[in-house]
Amino acid sequence: MIKDIYFQSKENGCLFGNSKIELELSSVNGKVFFKNLKNKKTGYTFTNGEDNLPIVYIPGFDYDKACVTFETSTATCEDGSDKGELSVTFKTEDACILYTLSLYENLPVVSAKVRLSGHFDCHVKTTKELIPDGVLGGKTVIMKEWIPENASVIGVPFYENHLNLTQVELFDATDDHNLVKTEKTFELFSPWAKNYQGNIFIVDNFVENEALMLVKEAPCKIAQTGNCDFDFFFNKHRTVAITGIGLSFEEPFDIDESVCLYGACVVVGDKNSVRKDYHDYYLRGVSAVQRYPQILSNTWGDGHADSCINEEFMLKELETAEYLGVDVIQLDDGWQKGHTAGSKVKKGGAQIGEGMYDQQKDFWSVRETFPNGLTPVLEKAKKIGAEIGLWYSCDATADYKYLKTDIKNVIELYNEHGVSTFKIDGIRIKNKLCEDNVYKILSEIRAGTDNKIKINMDITAGKRYGYFYNREFGNLFLENRFAKARTYYPYRTLRNLWDLSKYVPSQRFQIEVVNVGSYPESYKGDKLAPITYGQDYAFAVAMVANPLMWMEMQNLSDENKAKLKGIISAYKKERKELSECFIEPIGNRPSGIGFTGFNATGKDKGYLILFKEKTSEKSFEYEINLKGKRLTVLYSSDKSLKLKKSCNKAVLTGGSENSFIFVKYE
Repeated sequence: MIKDIYFQSKENGCLFGNSKIELELSSVNGKVFFKNLKNKKTGYTFTNGEDNLPIVYIPGFDYDKACVTFETSTATCEDGSDKGELSVTFKTEDACILYTLSLYENLPVVSAKVRLSGHFDCHVKTTKELIPDGVLGGKTVIMKEWIPENASVIGVPFYENHLNLTQVELFDATDDHNLVKTEKTFELFSPWAKNYQGNIFIVDNFVENEALMLVKEAPCKIAQTGNCDFDFFFNKHRTVAITGIGLSFEEPFDIDESVCLYGACVVVGDKNSVRKDYHDYYLRGVSAVQRYPQILSNTWGDGHADSCINEEFMLKELETAEYLGVDVIQLDDGWQKGHTAGSKVKKGGAQIGEGMYDQQKDFWSVRETFPNGLTPVLEKAKKIGAEIGLWYSCDATADYKYLKTDIKNVIELYNEHGVSTFKIDGIRIKNKLCEDNVYKILSEIRAGTDNKIKINMDITAGKRYGYFYNREFGNLFLENRFAKARTYYPYRTLRNLWDLSKYVPSQRFQIEVVNVGSYPESYKGDKLAPITYGQDYAFAVAMVANPLMWMEMQNLSDENKAKLKGIISAYKKERKELSECFIEPIGNRPSGIGFTGFNATGKDKGYLILFKEKTSEKSFEYEINLKGKRLTVLYSSDKSLKLKKSCNKAVLTGGSENSFIFVKYE
């Protein structure tokens, strides 16, 4: 095992731990339970003294007849760090559960994944409510074993009466709405079992200041497969579990071990530290080639779709990209020969994500608007020290029957043209087979390019992987917002990133920077119109993520080009160290009329990006202790905007409306 991780076999169980967390497992009659879960920093142990919910529960599996074995191994995280794995195998004549627990160096986090193989003879009928002990049909009913109505991927014991539950649900498909998160905190109380829906659950023992953070590693609820109505289970015996693994258990089924199922992780600490440790764990699972941010550009943001994607126009874009310092110039839908329904130059195109090959066999050849192929733009990009990225949409026809063709196409584009950045759009998870085939496509693309490919996963529409599922596949293109359609407001973009960054590291997102001077007629009389913001402000909104120049850059005004060049220059000097920080939202939730921002905390230094929105207030106090820190202003959109230290707080004073400041402290 790894130096920081240990395994110790015991009678009817084992210990598995590191310097921050320890699991004690007990094996009883074919089932394995969390006997104790210890926070080694404080010595506090989560336990309930009973074996009442298996660590993994699969309906239809005959645990009483199972043979249980334990095996340890080491593996490598996406970022190159090590992890220790404990594989627990439950095997009967007909079926097998392969359950893997992983621990990480110097982190109080345990993650769980499950694979199934064989025949499962189950007949589970889901219900909205569980029946408590009591009277049913005139008879007293005592439920011997309190178990969830569906499969559970991890069950954790505790025995405390003073608990708060923070329930968080995230939403993607942002083309249809602008709400990305709901969050509520309440007392966790029930004399019987209860179910809750969400992605993240923090169980806080507020008396002892000890907490558990449980995360379901699955798509957002609307995109999950299977028949599980809920995600979090709590019973009166003080056991909590993450439920639903992506399968339906209403009928018997056979399954192969290669099928991906939903996982979970558990973090121990206090209610604040668990978020920071979760961020660290999350980023260890993101592709190493995309660990550090890049500035990308994409012309679709100005609303002209494929009408301007041609050799002449893109060569001019590259000239502006060189001036600004953009890293990747992305050709969206329109570089390819085939046309989609989004085309502005040809009607009757294929739906994005389905029917492309049925419409045109050579759909992914280069369009005639690039008469010399992609060579001129590729050579120009190389000359200026940039890259070309491409839009691509896998064909979901018949549950991705063309997956081998899509894999071959992307690998050829990488091998023959050197294209290593792809925006993957149009994913359609209609069932478990679709979900699994998408995984196969992305996995084989990575393997076929020696893991050097960079993927931007579009999560703006339909049923897709979301924020937590298979996060090794690149960063997340969060939203389509257009000035032409009056859907872009800088404060709304900031608010969505601010909301999400509390739980999902902001470094994983691709956030749009729109030309604030475009389409002013769309916002006539609007006091929060983009044109009331500086172009540098629009860029600063995205600096804790991957900034996406969602525009035709050559059409920027000279003034806005100059502002962008200035802020990009300041940003690029610090972006590597900024991206290595723990980034969290501070101030007020962005509203367009308050004070807000981000605090990025590193090992020996940190950064503040603070925004004064459209408000007449002269100052605002941020809850940040900067005592003993030296402050360096890296960029300010208004020289009269000042940051001062005062009584363990940071005070922002002066400045005009819609101004910001970028500060380093050390």
